[in-house]
Amino acid sequence: MQSLKTSKPFAAWVTALLAVIVVGAYAAYLRMTVGFKVTALSDYYPWGLWTGFDVLSGVALASGAFTLALVVYLLRVERFKPIIRPTILTGFLGYLMVVLGLIFDIAQPERWWHPLYPLFWQPRSVLFEVYWCVFLYTIVLTIEFSPALFGKAWMELGSQHLA
Repeated sequence: MQSLKTSKPFAAWVTALLAVIVVGAYAAYLRMTVGFKVTALSDYYPWGLWTGFDVLSGVALASGAFTLALVVYLLRVERFKPIIRPTILTGFLGYLMVVLGLIFDIAQPERWWHPLYPLFWQPRSVLFEVYWCVFLYTIVLTIEFSPALFGKAWMELGSQHLA
């Protein structure tokens, strides 16, 4: 059997990447167990690079999917239709990244449903608005991406209801 040979620069990059992953996983563990002490954030300074990076980069990644869906489905520009499915997948993954980031921002994943229940609403909170936007956009992208997940069975189910 032939062995795989890698170059030294490639091995160095893989080692560096694995080190970043280990450090990130440890930081995520500390964030979920210790809380704001790890990030140097507080109730007084709740926003930092952490929130800016995870939320804004995921939203920026996903915004292309909404823009292209507008161009293809509403403006009927057919030349972009071949790339709509990978773009929707990219948007879906971008919003899943935002959801994961918000879970780490809040650090209480068992309470994800609280903003859905009016008794727990905090309408003056910025994260309340962010939560609702992300929640609704993720639902829209899940519906849009569902035919790719379920394939022909999903299309046949839809055609039976339309008939």
